[in-house]
Amino acid sequence: MSAKAVHAEKIFPIMAVLDGIAISVNGTLTMGYKLTLPSQYSCTEAEYDDIITSFSSAIGVLPPWTIIHRQDIFTRSEWMPSGDTQNEFLSKSYMEFHKGRSYMTHQSYIYISLSNKGMIDKSGNSSGMFGLSNVKVPDKGILDNFRAKAREFSSLVSGSGLVKLSLMDEKDWMGEGDSIGVIQKVMMLGEESPIMSDIVLAPDAIRVKEKTAVCYTIGDSDQLPTEVSSVKR
Repeated sequence: MSAKAVHAEKIFPIMAVLDGIAISVNGTLTMGYKLTLPSQYSCTEAEYDDIITSFSSAIGVLPPWTIIHRQDIFTRSEWMPSGDTQNEFLSKSYMEFHKGRSYMTHQSYIYISLSNKGMIDKSGNSSGMFGLSNVKVPDKGILDNFRAKAREFSSLVSGSGLVKLSLMDEKDWMGEGDSIGVIQKVMMLGEESPIMSDIVLAPDAIRVKEKTAVCYTIGDSDQLPTEVSSVKR
């Protein structure tokens, strides 16, 4: 009971979402896209190469100090029957057979963030989670230019016809009514609730209700591959 409560709005890193652009409290601009990928094992080696080439070309059009983040959310759930099938023997048997079985859902996102050299050079303890000052909202010209570059990025990535990008709007970010957005989904570690609560930022862990976040990082660059290739034998 001695734990100190902190209101989320005091440390929340996102200031607003305007016309599909999330603006952080340090002035960083972010546009998000839902990423639709080909079905597993459906692409040939040449098609995988085309996907890699399209991403490489798309990254080249982005301005300096742009950060690209690919996010994959995997959620494990239990299948539950829906609808009334009491009078349909086969349907009822099918649903009872699969009732309670575990399955995995997967959703991918790509975020394009336009920062600046000053923010990138700052130390890690200067992030939005610990408060910032001297916030400056970008002007309309910067917003329009960033939106145009992100649109060009999306067009090049989708050019292969194998990958589809769908621009996220305010509802996708923040949710609406009982429908949750990606912010709630991430902050609540997959909880399907529009209310963000019971989040504990402990010195040794981040916990949401009964769940504990587990984080990994790559500490040495020599652990990364020297080239990007669709096939490694």
